[in-house]
Amino acid sequence: EPLFQDTIRDAGLNRYLFDLADIREQCSWCHMGENEKATEKAKKIVGMSIAKARKLTPVITDSVSVTQTAMVIGGGVAGMVAAGSLARQGFAVHLVEQNEQLGGLAANVFRTIDNSDVQSYVKNLIAQTMLESRITVHLATEVTDTEGFVGNFNTTLVDGTSFDHGAIIVATGGEEYTPTQYLYGEEDRVITERELEKRIYHDQEKPGRVYVMIQCVGSREEPENYCSRICCQDAIKNAIAIREKFPDSHVFILYRDIRTYGLRENYYEKARNLGVVFVRYDVNEKPNVSNVDGQLKVHVFDPMLHGEIELNPDFVVLSTGLRPGRSAEDISEKYKLTLNPDRYFLEAHVKLRPVDFPSEGIFLCGLAHAPKNLDECVSQALAAAGRAGVLLSKESLGVSGIIAKHDRDLCMSCLTCLRLCPFGSPFIDEAGRVSHNEVKCMGCGICAGVCPAKAFQVNNFRDDQILGMIDVAMAS
Repeated sequence: EPLFQDTIRDAGLNRYLFDLADIREQCSWCHMGENEKATEKAKKIVGMSIAKARKLTPVITDSVSVTQTAMVIGGGVAGMVAAGSLARQGFAVHLVEQNEQLGGLAANVFRTIDNSDVQSYVKNLIAQTMLESRITVHLATEVTDTEGFVGNFNTTLVDGTSFDHGAIIVATGGEEYTPTQYLYGEEDRVITERELEKRIYHDQEKPGRVYVMIQCVGSREEPENYCSRICCQDAIKNAIAIREKFPDSHVFILYRDIRTYGLRENYYEKARNLGVVFVRYDVNEKPNVSNVDGQLKVHVFDPMLHGEIELNPDFVVLSTGLRPGRSAEDISEKYKLTLNPDRYFLEAHVKLRPVDFPSEGIFLCGLAHAPKNLDECVSQALAAAGRAGVLLSKESLGVSGIIAKHDRDLCMSCLTCLRLCPFGSPFIDEAGRVSHNEVKCMGCGICAGVCPAKAFQVNNFRDDQILGMIDVAMAS
């Protein structure tokens, strides 16, 4: 369709004087082997398209100027990488972080599974961000309100700061789950993988100790029935570090499924070769951790041995998953962004628009999107910055012609459109009546479908055009 529209425009005609009769995907491809029926259907599709085309009118599109500044919400690794990328492209950036320091969840990560120094990377990234003249960092503050539309946003922060910008990147990050299972919080020798990693990094571990790691703590079961992707890698990373430093130590990993995806599977093999013992357990027969006369005991049913085994560890280490950042729901409401059932942000299309939101000018990256590794956060942040950079590089933006048009003479200001529009394009004007911001409109047609006075009509999908198509479809 865009190709034909561009060809029509090059010929000097209005590009919206065009309608596509799709007899390929919607007819021949889905009715292979039914030639006669498919041909009849194709005829009706073409007839319907002709009926609509007869009533097409030229659509005039407007353009709006672009404020070549971005706002990044979240000062974790993803947020800093996105801000730095935009700054290197020559754009000013406002980086808004709710905590008193940058770094996010990565500030508590010390090594990756390939033994890269995360602390050094994060400190250098923070230093670069703070020193970059194009980046204005707002710490210990949050977004109060954002008004406007793509290319022309105005945001006010809790501290009263206000600024204009043309694009928004949401990088609100995630949080580590704090367990309540397996005596955590009651017994000092029950710790998380992150706490064990810190102990290893600061040389607090000793030889000859026994460690029992329990996977999927608080994950992959209701109400958080998803895999956090990093837990197995954290366990194997720490197990390898312990076995390499203290060969006389013993590490047991109690798991449901090992998910060291991609080339990280090599580290799973390395851990096994180093003598790490893997014991599978069923979700209906979880391990039992107890303190018997001052000694930690772990009982677990081993399906390979068809019996219960008892372990006497010095430490029980819990592999805890990730949760969405605490500001996710608030940001979702402010910008009318969709969350999935696990409360992570949902992109416009997983393949075609993986870092875009349906709302124009707003982009997504990092743990706000889903649990992922550090390198994946960085890649997605660069992608989001690239998409935002394409927008900000333009001096003006053309508004789509397929939008809803509002007739104030017919409008009763019943506010039905105001309540249901997912993009916030209808608004109450100074006269107290409903008006329509066509720049915000995405042409979804909800307003046209619910308006009792028919004050809203979508260009190229007006009622008279749709009724003409129905008449052809119903004709014998």
